[in-house]
Amino acid sequence: MIFTLSISFETLTAYINAKNSLPLYMVMLSLTSVVSMLVPSFICTKVLCKNSIKNFRQKHKPDTVGCFVTVMFGFGCCSILNFARGIMCSLLGWSDNSSGNYFGTEFSVLPLTVLSLAVVPALCEEFTFRGNIFGILSNYGEMFAAIVSSLFFGLLHSSFSAAIFAFFCGIILSLVRKESGRLAPSIAVHILNNLLALSVNTAAQFLSKETYINFLFVVLIISIIMTIVSTFILKRRKKDLFNFKETDCKIGIKTTVSLLCRSPLFIVFVFITLIRNLL
Repeated sequence: MIFTLSISFETLTAYINAKNSLPLYMVMLSLTSVVSMLVPSFICTKVLCKNSIKNFRQKHKPDTVGCFVTVMFGFGCCSILNFARGIMCSLLGWSDNSSGNYFGTEFSVLPLTVLSLAVVPALCEEFTFRGNIFGILSNYGEMFAAIVSSLFFGLLHSSFSAAIFAFFCGIILSLVRKESGRLAPSIAVHILNNLLALSVNTAAQFLSKETYINFLFVVLIISIIMTIVSTFILKRRKKDLFNFKETDCKIGIKTTVSLLCRSPLFIVFVFITLIRNLL
């Protein structure tokens, strides 16, 4: 039933996009993210993988300052990756139209656009990748969980450049999830990164070329400073960002991969990925 709903929503969304009905298209994008990503993930958590719900609960009191600095670090790194992707696409002549110009001159749909393209996808994807998949696979080691969840996250994106960028952003988001011990900071970083991508893409439609380049330069400098400062603060707070915990589970890599491929969450995600990329 979930697969049928996913196919139906993806097809209907594509049809509405062809009809140029922007407000309805934004609503359908949100609903499609929820139906094809969040609902199957939630079902797997509550029904098929009951024990995985413990990955969303924290045994220690949240460190508010630490979480804020970790968000700074994640957003700064993802912003730099965004610029690196733009440069790579420019040098290699690859298409880089993932964000699209959804704002145009219809500023009345701005709140709906932000909700549909920045907030809802971030919530759905973080719950699935940094919540479910990373949480479950952490039983086999945090490094393994970060790589596999980021690989899945990359495959969700259609173009090659977007997939590469999403993979490395997934690693950063996994670091944020691991370091903060909570899902909320990675959601915040994801939303901010989506907002930045939309803002940069929209600025290109309204600013002159020289002003736009200056705008990008300022954003890049701020991102670099943010990353350096947050890394320094985290180090001073004795936070080892790149120290992924190993698992006490002694099973081999072949057994781990076999268990992963047979897990309900993996099977559901493979079908969802195929649907989203083929339609």
